[in-house]
Amino acid sequence: MSLDASLDDFLHQPPTRAGPEDAASLFDAVWVIARREKEADRLINFNRTAVAQNLSFSVFDATDGDALDQDELEKLQREGMISSANVSETLGLGSLACALSHIRVWAALASLKNATTDGTRPRWLVFEDDTDIPPNFDSELRDRLLPTAPYDWDYLSLNYNALWGSRVSPNWFQAAGNAPEHFNARANAYILNHRGAVRMLNAVLPFPTTGEVRLKDQLLRERVWNLSVAAYFVLPEPLATQHEFPSVRKTGDTDLPLPRLADGKS
Repeated sequence: MSLDASLDDFLHQPPTRAGPEDAASLFDAVWVIARREKEADRLINFNRTAVAQNLSFSVFDATDGDALDQDELEKLQREGMISSANVSETLGLGSLACALSHIRVWAALASLKNATTDGTRPRWLVFEDDTDIPPNFDSELRDRLLPTAPYDWDYLSLNYNALWGSRVSPNWFQAAGNAPEHFNARANAYILNHRGAVRMLNAVLPFPTTGEVRLKDQLLRERVWNLSVAAYFVLPEPLATQHEFPSVRKTGDTDLPLPRLADGKS
């Protein structure tokens, strides 16, 4: 993508192929989840940081909470995407839309037919559109993080607020299940392989729309980060943090303190 294009061209540009010096060449695809027209400022800011770091990407259209009327909710329930067409006030349509956006990315990856036998490829890099990409992004991934990723990884998180689990190497922290509130959250930048996508879908579907679930991070913390999905978080600090945009799409775990570890190994 290029900042030289007009806004309309930019928002509807087709996927680009990564060059050999592009960080995207490390992955089978790089996606940013975005609402193109309604929140173009987010996508433009993301593009600015991506271009600065020579990272090409494609846009994955986010689910629009405004489009989740009763007919659509009932359709999603019939398809097994959500548990009920009745959405609790605790969750809200904005947070549900955010969760569905990620679930649809996982479903797209899980549906690919060219997966390796062990499920380690394809692997996708996924961002939300409020992610900031740091200057050392390519070198950190290429030289330090991907070469040392645990052999059994399904999901590699590049951001978090606080961690619950155990340090497995200088570069990676393994998430544990049943973490307290506010831990192992901020799923705005992560790497997912084919096996991980399948396991994530098995763990979260149908997405609970009643009860006390507030957002996808809570469900991941309570239901996914355990033996069903091998999830690891980057150390010694987050690599891809979130830009401070006002948002009505999600609240809660994304507005929490600076990173810290819970295993006592600082």
